[in-house]
Amino acid sequence: MACRQLNIKTCQCRNYERRFEYEPDCIKLTRDNLPTFEWLPMTCAYRLLAEGKGLPGWHPLLTGSKAAMHGERISVRHIAVKESEVRDWQDHILNKPSWAD
Repeated sequence: MACRQLNIKTCQCRNYERRFEYEPDCIKLTRDNLPTFEWLPMTCAYRLLAEGKGLPGWHPLLTGSKAAMHGERISVRHIAVKESEVRDWQDHILNKPSWAD
């Protein structure tokens, strides 16, 4: 389920600059707290860089575009559900996608 501030189509926060006002549970990733976020996807740039690993060729930080990421279906665009549209949360629990390994 996606946060209310996530624009699922663009995979971006609708209110990035004021996200902590709108979503008090939003987490700010920093170099200091990053090691505690094992739940981040294995493809997350923050995680990869903190682990001293390179980014995959499709990554937007390398390509300058999200097109390759979306084309490979590696974004949440294809699996996210708006939090406001979910009645029975347990019906939306998925196994981790294979690309997240």
